Amino acid sequence: REGKPPDWVLEVASPGTQVEDRRDKPSRYAKIGVPEYWLFDPRGNVYPRGTPRLQGFKLVDSEYRPLESRLMDGERTIRSEVLGLDVRIDGELLRFQDVATGKDIRHLSEIEADEKQEAAQRKAAEARAEREAAARTIAEARASTAEARIAELEAALARSQDRAPP
Repeated sequence: REGKPPDWVLEVASPGTQVEDRRDKPSRYAKIGVPEYWLFDPRGNVYPRGTPRLQGFKLVDSEYRPLESRLMDGERTIRSEVLGLDVRIDGELLRFQDVATGKDIRHLSEIEADEKQEAAQRKAAEARAEREAAARTIAEARASTAEARIAELEAALARSQDRAPP
């Protein structure tokens, strides 16, 4: 009814939906033509013992077949052809790696932490610049005062030399 189905579906395990996620939803998604269907049990406490926490399935001839996993840097990784990403477990989250670049896509929390760090660095740099500007202003004021005092002394010396007897 909605038009084009999604290309990739991820079901995150919860005790209340795990049977439906594993038994009923695959046939529904296959029926509407979702190319990849994934299951993820973040804490490893919902799916039956021995079931991988992360599973990916590809639609082949109207049924889902498991995607192969491989060890990459010591971690079980599954490639999503649809996303063009390698997917692996990172604690209770998923880590996505761009196949083309080999670089991980950062989590929102990592981006936010970097932004906070950059903001703190900017604030420190601004405070440093303000201190330096204030120090320059003080130095310029002292120099101006010194120049004025020198001018006064030079004028006083000149007056005293003018009054001195020949």
